[in-house]
Formats: sequence, C-alpha cells, structure tokens
Amino acid sequence: MAVVSFSITAEQNQKISRLAKQLKRTKSQLAREAFDRYEGELVWAEIRKEGGKIAKRLGIETDDDVERLFGRKASRRH
Repeated sequence: MAVVSFSITAEQNQKISRLAKQLKRTKSQLAREAFDRYEGELVWAEIRKEGGKIAKRLGIETDDDVERLFGRKASRRH
C-alpha cells in the first residue's frame, strides 16, 4: 500500500476524526472509501452519459419506448 499526503482544513480534520471514531475506522480507511465511492460515481456518470447518447439514437425518451423496443416494462430503481 502506498502512503499519500494531502492537506485538509482543521474543520475537515475534526469531522473525519469524529466520523472515524463513530464508525470504528481509521481516517485512512475513510479516505480510501471516499475515493472509491467518488470514483464509482464518475464511472456511473460516464455510463449514464453514454447510455443517454444511445437512447437518443434509438429514440428512447420514456419507459413506454423501452417497453416498445424490448417488449417488457422498464424497472425503476429508487
């Protein structure tokens, strides 16, 4: 594992220290988890962007369009 150093504000340090204690994790664990989550959000944003392009090309604008094209109801995830 590599060691990385970066600066945060005193307030951020207090918040991460409290959160780490509350969750029984180290500050390093929280930073790794936050990075992984942020990276995952970026990947999903790119997937949604590309999916939107494909949907536009296929004329998909509504759930009814999905049903028409694929013969089944689109499931909505909440």
